[in-house]
This record gives sequence, C-alpha cells and structure tokens, in this order.
Amino acid sequence: GEDQLVKWRRGHAIRPPPTSSYSLSYPGNDLRRAKHFKDLRISWRETINRSIESRKFSIHRRFPKTESLKDCMDRSIPFYTQRIKREAVDQGKRVLITSHENAIRGILMHLCDIPQEAMNKLHLPNGLPLVYNVRGRCITLLDDGSGADPMGQHDFGPAAKYLFRPCELDDQFFEEMEAKSREASAV
Repeated sequence: GEDQLVKWRRGHAIRPPPTSSYSLSYPGNDLRRAKHFKDLRISWRETINRSIESRKFSIHRRFPKTESLKDCMDRSIPFYTQRIKREAVDQGKRVLITSHENAIRGILMHLCDIPQEAMNKLHLPNGLPLVYNVRGRCITLLDDGSGADPMGQHDFGPAAKYLFRPCELDDQFFEEMEAKSREASAV
C-alpha cells in the first residue's frame, strides 16, 4: 500500500513494477520524447512489432519501462557534469533546470552531498524554484514578496538540513578574489 509507494517514490534503488510499452504512461508513446531522444538504443522488438501494426516502418527507441532514483541518477548526473556544467556553469552562465522529481532529487543529491539514506526523508514541493549557488555550494529559496519566511512556507521534511546549510563561501569572497586577480594582472 502506502509504504510500498513511498519506497518506490523516495527509495534509491527500488524500482516500481515495469509498465507495458503500450501503456499511455510509457515514455516511448509520447511523440515529443520519441522525436527528440536520439541517444537511446533502438528497440528492434518494438520497431518490428509497431511497424507491422502500423503497416509502415518506424524506428522505436528503448525507453525505460521502470526506473529507480539510482537509474535516473545514472543518466542525469553525467548529463549535468558533461553538458550543463561544462558548457554553461563553467563558462559563468546562469542555468535553469526544470525536470521531473527524480532527476532533480538526483542532481541535488550530487550537488549537496546528500547521503543516500537521507533521500527518502527529503520532500521537494512541486514547482518551487531552488536557487543553487555554485560557488558557495548552497541553496536558497526565492522570496515571493509576501514578507513570509520562504523556509516556513514549505515542508522539506527531516532531511532539509542537507539542502539548506550555510554557504561554504559567499559571493563577496569571490568578488574580492576576482578584484585582486584583475589588479595583479594589470600590474
């Protein structure tokens, strides 16, 4: 029942039961995904079955039929480190990441050094922007202008301490270091 659902949704390596490739919830049936995800291997079984059904040849990719947080992290962390970090963050660009809960949980686990056993105790409200300071390695919430404490408005669960710890270094430190570097190079 409820306990099993929590294990599937918040656990690290526990996968829910696989979906059928003919289910509406199977990602390969979403034309947007099928059109844009070219990095997945081809499923010859799906390609043959669906080509026969539709009476025209069409290639189908091997989308996952079930996925744990660990599986999601195995895909999303390399994408973050090899693409997002290298092509944007390391270039000083600001980045907006929007995704489903497991991908965000995995990236936060990676960025904030959240222990695996604490992940099931971390609650992430849907649609809430979390601002990650790359330099200071910390997260803040945007102030909505209501005057209310942003932390008091949302329940992040018992593991919130891993998300909202003090910044290791603040922006002023980096601004001073950059100013000193500019002065030294000007001499």
